Amino acid sequence: MSYSKSPESVVEAEEQKSPTPQLHPRDADSDRPQDSATVVDRPEAVAKPELHPTDADSDRPQDFPPIADRPQPGKPRSRWPLIAALAIATGAAGFGWYSWQSGQNRAQQPAAAAQPKGIPVKLAAVQTSSVQDASEFVSSLEAKRSVEIKPEAEGLVTEIFVKSGDFINKGQAIARIKSDSAQADLRQSQANLIRAQSHLAELQAGTRPEEIAQAQAQVAQAQANLAQLRSGSRPEEIGQAQARVSQAEADLADAQTGSLLEEIAQARAQIEASTAEAKLASQQLARYQALAKEGAESANTLEEYTQKAGTAKANLREAQRRFEQRQKNRQAEIERRTAALQQQRQALRQLQNGSRPEEIAKAEAEVAQAKSRLAQLANGTRQEQLDQAQAQVAEAAAQVRGFEVQLQETAVIAPFAGVIGDIPVKVGDYLKKGDAIATLTENQVLDLRLSIPLERQPQLRLGLPVQMLDAQGKAIAQGQISFISPNVSANSQTILAKATFPNPSGELLNLQFVKAKVIWKQNPGILVPVTAVTRLGGETFVFTAQKPEQPKPGMPPLVARQKSVKLGAIEGNNYQVIEGLKAGEKIVTAGILNLTDGVPIMAQEEGQGAGKKSPVESKK
Repeated sequence: MSYSKSPESVVEAEEQKSPTPQLHPRDADSDRPQDSATVVDRPEAVAKPELHPTDADSDRPQDFPPIADRPQPGKPRSRWPLIAALAIATGAAGFGWYSWQSGQNRAQQPAAAAQPKGIPVKLAAVQTSSVQDASEFVSSLEAKRSVEIKPEAEGLVTEIFVKSGDFINKGQAIARIKSDSAQADLRQSQANLIRAQSHLAELQAGTRPEEIAQAQAQVAQAQANLAQLRSGSRPEEIGQAQARVSQAEADLADAQTGSLLEEIAQARAQIEASTAEAKLASQQLARYQALAKEGAESANTLEEYTQKAGTAKANLREAQRRFEQRQKNRQAEIERRTAALQQQRQALRQLQNGSRPEEIAKAEAEVAQAKSRLAQLANGTRQEQLDQAQAQVAEAAAQVRGFEVQLQETAVIAPFAGVIGDIPVKVGDYLKKGDAIATLTENQVLDLRLSIPLERQPQLRLGLPVQMLDAQGKAIAQGQISFISPNVSANSQTILAKATFPNPSGELLNLQFVKAKVIWKQNPGILVPVTAVTRLGGETFVFTAQKPEQPKPGMPPLVARQKSVKLGAIEGNNYQVIEGLKAGEKIVTAGILNLTDGVPIMAQEEGQGAGKKSPVESKK
């Protein structure tokens, strides 16, 4: 709708809608920027145009004629109405542009939200690896040999050749001591030398006449014994032997039925008499004890009968001892006389039967030996005897020289190759027998002592692989079972097994506690990181990366699919997957907290922050 009114009337109508006081041009300058020249040229007040009421109430946009087309009044007019009109028009245009721009933004927001954005995650392909059935233990290492080095003799430490931690070879000198006990050994060797020299001198001097005479007498005695054995026994010798047998029989009969029995009977009678005496004394003591209790007898009388009763009991014990002793003596005497009788009878039989062949052979050998010795003495010393005596002298002299050197210094030698441990002594210390000079440990190979539970016994075998682990669970050494005890510990019901570990660098120490893993068996299987596993309602899941069933333009090429899996044992930072995954599938390993089944995902490269908080998480 167009207005027929003039611009002045339009301005007046606007002023009626929002009445304002008339301002001097200088006052208007405080609200709007004004042209300074206009203010100087138009000092008069601006007249307010009037607006028709019907036009003022209209809300529709009004069409104003361009300023250039306005009719020029016949007389000069004020510029203030024109400036006010321009300001109103500019405000209306700005408000319209803002409303249009806001509408455009609201229309674009649903379209932008409808476009799906993938959640950043890290992916990994499932691969087949070795899955172990293993058990971990905390055990101690044990050296093959570890001994204290002790010198064989007492002495003063004069020099130490090694220091703690040195590796030494077998036979290498550890220290040197000056031994006091070597002095006694030296004196003994010197005495042996003197004895050997004396024997050599005797052989060199030849045989003395008295030695030849003694040898001749021994030959004659041996020949007489042989002749007697060959001639047999004489009748008078047999008669004497028979008489000795008869005497032995009489002695045995006397022991069985004679005086010894009478002595035993006397001892038995003494027991009976002592028993009666002791019984009487006991009765008298009881009677006087009763009287003394009633006050009818004195204490002295009671003491007298008490002594009598004690004496009677002692006599009875002595009689019983003598009786038992005489019985034992009789039995021993019977056994002795029986043995003597058997010996005499055997001698009689030998005389009656004559000499045995073995006795004659023995006598002949004695004669031959005596003659040989006589011949040696008569012929003088043989050369081989002299040589042997000279060798004995040389050996004794060598022993003397050896002990003289040992007296000066004694070296302590390593019995095997190993590492020197603590050295508790220093130069100048005096060592006694049993004092240790150092410790030596053979640590090139160490044994790990394992206490295996009894339920693992069917799987325990020699050669089973064993790994030594560091604090992070990584294998740092490989060994194998080398010993299985045939016994079970009674307290813990475990089996002692030993695993052998080479230790060429010496990093492992004797008696060190370490963590080890016994690998019972290894099979191919699937392992997934523990960070890829989620749990819900008692079940375990992983998210796999799959292509969407119905891909759309602008949509990420992968979506997350929640997949139920059955897990086995945990190995380090991985779970064994028994069911639910196949080799080659891609799983989400980081960023699973932001995922749900079917949500779009984007695979992130290393260092792009996969698994970082999503905008939703950041707001939370």
